[in-house]
Amino acid sequence: MSAANVRKAIRHACGYWSSVIPLNFIEINQKQSADIIIRFATRKHCEADAFDGKGNVLAHAGPRGNRKRIHSGSLHFDDDEDWVYKNPRKGQFDILNVAIHEMGHVLGLAHHNNDENNIMHESYHYTVDKEGNYVLPRLSSYDVTDIQEIYGPRSQSRPSSPGGGKKGDNRAGKGFYVYPVKRKDFGDKIKVDLVFRNEDNKKICYFRFKMEFEDHQKIENYWNIIKLKSNEYLLPQWASLEPGQTLRDAGLVVNGPLPKTLGLEHRYC
Repeated sequence: MSAANVRKAIRHACGYWSSVIPLNFIEINQKQSADIIIRFATRKHCEADAFDGKGNVLAHAGPRGNRKRIHSGSLHFDDDEDWVYKNPRKGQFDILNVAIHEMGHVLGLAHHNNDENNIMHESYHYTVDKEGNYVLPRLSSYDVTDIQEIYGPRSQSRPSSPGGGKKGDNRAGKGFYVYPVKRKDFGDKIKVDLVFRNEDNKKICYFRFKMEFEDHQKIENYWNIIKLKSNEYLLPQWASLEPGQTLRDAGLVVNGPLPKTLGLEHRYC
């Protein structure tokens, strides 16, 4: 895999975490002192357990401040693996998926195995569905809760783009709109696709919105979005939209009529 794709994958992975906690990740040159050091290695390469060749152990990482086994703030990938950035084929591993998980360890998270959908589950997440389509990794609500217990939530007090949402207009500042769309009836259940459209001339990397429900309504399922608190949700940095682009299928299943969707904030890349 090229160095350019490695950089893209690491930046992408860091963006998952920085979208929900008040931390920013900046790449620096080798002459500067870094909090996190990333490298590819094979077999015995540090005081931690040795890598084992193809398969099994793919990577390991140590939280900042932990100097017991892996150097503090280190993330090591097994260079014997066949790494790709997105769209892995048979025998290949998606470095984005693994980098998000290992960066969680660097930030202080342990494995969380109560739900196999957690990015911090100890098992590798295959990112190709049964039809062979690539599926972006996502943080679960457990992942978000766990990391925010350490660092707190990312502040929502300062929109980095002009304007702000007005109640009921499904708009969050200049150019960004959220549309809830009824797609199919399932008896008393209605599937709702949230349509995010960027009608500005800049790339948007962050969306925050609120769903207003009736008393009897609730979300039964969701993906590609992260629940923050109460009825507030986040479509984070990895789901960025180019100017004029529309993103559909956020995957909300709710009871009853369509909830009101209120755009709160967006940020330019």
